[in-house]
Amino acid sequence: MKFSCLRLRLLFLSRYLVMGFMLLVCTFVDNYSLAQSGDYELHVYDSALKKKILSLEKFKQEKDSENVIKILTDISDLYYTESQYASVQKYLLEAKRYVRRNSPCSESLSIELNLARLMYSIQEKPDALRLLEKNYNSVFSCGDKNLQFHIVYYMGVVTYEMGMIDSAKMYLEQSLKLAKELGKIKSMSQCHSIFGEMYLYRVQNNKLAKLHIDSALALAKVSGDKNAIAFAHIKMAMFYTKVKMYDSSLVHLDTSEMLFTEMGSLRDIVYVRHNRADIYRNQNNSELTFQTLISLFGLYDTIFKREKLADVSHYRTLYETEKKEQENLQLNIQNQKVINRNKSLVAYFSLGVAVLVLIGTFIFWRNRKKSLLERERLQQKMLNAIIEAEEKERVRIAKDLHDGVGQLITMARLHVSSIEDEVPEEINHSITTSLKTLDNAIEEVRNVSHDLMPGVLVELGLVAALRQLAGNLNTSGLIAVHLRCETEHERFHRSSELALYRVVQEVTNNMIRHSEATEIHILLKEKEGSLLLKISDNGKGFDVSLIPQSKGIGWRNILSRIQMINGKVDIRSGAISGTEVEVKLPIQNSN
Repeated sequence: MKFSCLRLRLLFLSRYLVMGFMLLVCTFVDNYSLAQSGDYELHVYDSALKKKILSLEKFKQEKDSENVIKILTDISDLYYTESQYASVQKYLLEAKRYVRRNSPCSESLSIELNLARLMYSIQEKPDALRLLEKNYNSVFSCGDKNLQFHIVYYMGVVTYEMGMIDSAKMYLEQSLKLAKELGKIKSMSQCHSIFGEMYLYRVQNNKLAKLHIDSALALAKVSGDKNAIAFAHIKMAMFYTKVKMYDSSLVHLDTSEMLFTEMGSLRDIVYVRHNRADIYRNQNNSELTFQTLISLFGLYDTIFKREKLADVSHYRTLYETEKKEQENLQLNIQNQKVINRNKSLVAYFSLGVAVLVLIGTFIFWRNRKKSLLERERLQQKMLNAIIEAEEKERVRIAKDLHDGVGQLITMARLHVSSIEDEVPEEINHSITTSLKTLDNAIEEVRNVSHDLMPGVLVELGLVAALRQLAGNLNTSGLIAVHLRCETEHERFHRSSELALYRVVQEVTNNMIRHSEATEIHILLKEKEGSLLLKISDNGKGFDVSLIPQSKGIGWRNILSRIQMINGKVDIRSGAISGTEVEVKLPIQNSN
């Protein structure tokens, strides 16, 4: 009787784990099809990577940009096989920097296709499809049939994953035709594999699905490519699972897992074991289901620790910033040419009569002043764009953390909590510990999301957000913060609220870190149609004249934010009197 009860509990436990774990592994599962599309004859081995890096340094020294691009792309492929997506992004963007105007079209387009594949792998499917559509005409104009095959194959896979079945059929038929023209047996196998899955699950035509999967497996064996063979075996296993021939399905999964293990592809092993767990669950084999899920948790943990997808955004931001800096540098060079031309004109006219010299000098100084003003305007515009991009990225990351990771952890906690009373007493302590750990994770995600973009600022406005910020600082025990708000309105213009809140964040952070102050006073008041913000402390001051030469971006951000909304900043500081920052800006309607 005890044995039967224990098996029943394990059965319920395994089903709850399946539901929670499905959310965790879905990212890897629905990325599987496109991940197989790369033409890999080399798998990720340390020796191969070392050789590529040595070759890269050699070609860089020789300034051989064509080979530098090829090696950088190869390295990104090696990292892609191991699901190290941040490294993939890093090397692809570095390759993009070496592309010149006279470079072959296939170089730049190959990088674009790899970036689209990366977007797909990190669940940015709409962005991936937009990038592919953007480059579609260019690829076919370039005339490289290998690129043509890859772009239509990628578009077929992405549209299939997004449920656009008619488009997926069209692109996959086009890719199969190109694969036949190129004589690429492995690629033909991959096309048939995707067709098989589509007919199996989307079209619900088992007969056509089996025909395509049989073709995929036969072609893969002819090609001799382990990756293609393993891929086709998984599709065959999916077919047998669909028709409930579980023993046949397990045989094919065993073959694919053996091949993927030889290749060291953890992401693909996760996909195999996910399908294996589904079979065991359908067979009501709770013990094997539980064991498979435990092994999946271990693999998932290994892959997750190996790469943080936030680093992808980090490298992308670095690239965009560098790109803006290069554009600004080119603008400065053009401005310098204008100045030099004006100087030459002045020198030429100075040889003439005195009147012509005066006229030439006047024109020179007028143009010089205009070019300097234009340069300052463009530099300010660029800095404003960077700040706006930074705020958008803060909002996006905060939303992803709150709506994505936070909800996943909350759902996991609900599943674990739901079995708390059903598990044996000997593992009840582990369940309690897991619940506490999940609670801590939820709180940490909430804190990080709040720091990036406080919800109270968006929902209730600046006054409420400042009160919450002051309360948090006082609760931390780091310093005593005194807040006084003397305003008639609860809400102001969104840009004003955001700019003032970021100023308070930056200034109080500097005071806590550098001034050794024990108290901070914050005053927000309305005065004669203006909004006045004062922040002062009782700590050590600093030399205000050194702010323009500061290497940090904190003060520059403060000055730029306030300048963007037509405000003024006054900073006063002394060794004894502490520091006082005063911001004044016109009140705008709240919208």
